[in-house]
Amino acid sequence: MIFTEAPITEYERSRNEEIMKNDRELERLGIKTLVPIVNNTSVERKGEDHEVSGSLYIGQESGQESEDCEDEEVISKVASAAHTKNPTRSGNTSVRGTKASKRVVAPQEQDVPNRVTRQKTRDLALVSSPDPQQRQEKYKDVQPTAIDLFEDFHCSKNKGFSEPIKKAIADMEAIMAEPVQDEEQPKSVNYAVSQVVKSTTFLQIVGIQPNSNNSSKGCTSSKVQQLRADLEIEKKSKEDLRHEFEAMKKESKMTMETLKKESEMARAKQAEEIKKIKKASQETMSFRQMLGPRDG
Repeated sequence: MIFTEAPITEYERSRNEEIMKNDRELERLGIKTLVPIVNNTSVERKGEDHEVSGSLYIGQESGQESEDCEDEEVISKVASAAHTKNPTRSGNTSVRGTKASKRVVAPQEQDVPNRVTRQKTRDLALVSSPDPQQRQEKYKDVQPTAIDLFEDFHCSKNKGFSEPIKKAIADMEAIMAEPVQDEEQPKSVNYAVSQVVKSTTFLQIVGIQPNSNNSSKGCTSSKVQQLRADLEIEKKSKEDLRHEFEAMKKESKMTMETLKKESEMARAKQAEEIKKIKKASQETMSFRQMLGPRDG
């Protein structure tokens, strides 16, 4: 039975090109033993390829592993030969070959780390995030607040809350418990959480818009309201003073009119009395004149 040689694959062609490049580099270093080593290894691999013709599924994995082992064996032999021939230049060679060498990786192997990384990221996300079903059973018909979600996200099953988390929760509760004035509204839960938590990721998860100007806007709004209230009080005070002044002016006018009338009445009475006195005096004089000539 005659065995025909299988055609060379793309992977084998890339591998041979890389070996030739390494061979040229080794020749530059004074080492010429790479070609016989490669030829012997290729003959051994071809003989093993004809012997191993089992299952298609198992053969693919074992073939890949055998190729990797052969690569490691060739590189190990070349490295040892390079160290023997030129020990002063051994600093430029490593276990994988020279610094300029690069191992050609099959396309199937390149995709494996990405898939593993994505799978690990997905597993970590599932572990770190709270179970929505457990959260629904915990709160049932009550909508959880931002502080409740903060406690759920930062509570450890084994250790509970850490000291920074306890302090953050206490600060939130202290902000909500702050006394407010008559016209101001009490602090909301979202406002307390946004003032304590600096992580924009958590604020976005719980539905709070991370905005650094919220506190300044709230302070500005309260100051404007306070100024408006002070302005209204000042206006009212001025209005009251104006009414009071008008009332005093009116009262003073009435008093002046009353005094004027009384003064006029007094002058009229006095004038009448003077007129009566003059009349009486004239009558007395006339009576004396009438009596005077008779006595003489």
